[in-house]
Amino acid sequence: MLTKPLNWPVFGFVPRAVGVDIGDDVVRAVVLKKRGQQFIAAGVGVSEIPLTDDWREAGQALAEALKGAGAKKRDPVVCSIGGPQVIIRLVKLPAIPLQRIVEAIRWQFRETGLLPEGDLVFDAQVLQTTPGGELNILAVCAPRGLLDKKLKLVETAGIVPLHIDVEPLATLNAFLSLQSVALDETIVLVSLSEPLPFLCLYNRQSQFPLIRYFSEGLENPASIVEEIRTSVTYFQAELAAPGTSLRCLYCGNQERFAGLKDQMASLLNLWNLREQAAAFDPLAILEWERSILPAGKLIQGTELAQAVGLALRAL
Repeated sequence: MLTKPLNWPVFGFVPRAVGVDIGDDVVRAVVLKKRGQQFIAAGVGVSEIPLTDDWREAGQALAEALKGAGAKKRDPVVCSIGGPQVIIRLVKLPAIPLQRIVEAIRWQFRETGLLPEGDLVFDAQVLQTTPGGELNILAVCAPRGLLDKKLKLVETAGIVPLHIDVEPLATLNAFLSLQSVALDETIVLVSLSEPLPFLCLYNRQSQFPLIRYFSEGLENPASIVEEIRTSVTYFQAELAAPGTSLRCLYCGNQERFAGLKDQMASLLNLWNLREQAAAFDPLAILEWERSILPAGKLIQGTELAQAVGLALRAL
């Protein structure tokens, strides 16, 4: 799932990267720069995808978004795949050579009955090596067809991506890169992006994120809140340290969150949270190189969380 990284010149060059969030009907592109330890937003591009099955139309929308963001040909591009068919699991393995990890994960998925049918692609990241030498690994399994579909789309626009990331992990990456997280708090991050809204739970002690896609989309606020409540209850009991507090945030279209406010209020009261769920807006946190928003475009920074997280993968 990863391509080889580019070899950047060391002297006289400011690293740049482009994150591209490709939805069903819109493409969002964000160009980031890194200056020392600081991330700077250099450009934003948004383009609608016509309602058609023509790959060239979608590729043109992607090209327009990149142009609007001011992306250059040499800038590395990172895009993503997502959905319930992408399996994200914490896998524990004994100490083995790194080159054998992916095959060991494939075997464990098969033995535990988690291995879907069909041609699959695996990737893994070692999160932690325990004092006893055991490896805690973030493992990802995705249908090759899903990956090939995304590659076909970006290649239609003349792009070879540096990385293919996983959507919830990219969104979480944006938050963890731009916000501080206390050791004793669990992050409850709700993404209201169409067509696949999801929940991401994380705390620094467990290191492993719990991802849940909302089975009924955004059509049933009560169902969404119930899925959040069930997932958080499980996470706090099984994966978080005793006494871990909760911090609730959301990203995506803010108007969609309005339909959840009343339901979320009762849930936050149940959790005894003093603060309401807050919007995660990367553009309100990042320094801007210039006025980066396209003329005539109304863009919510909360909708750019995934694109920002993707760009950060290459910096």
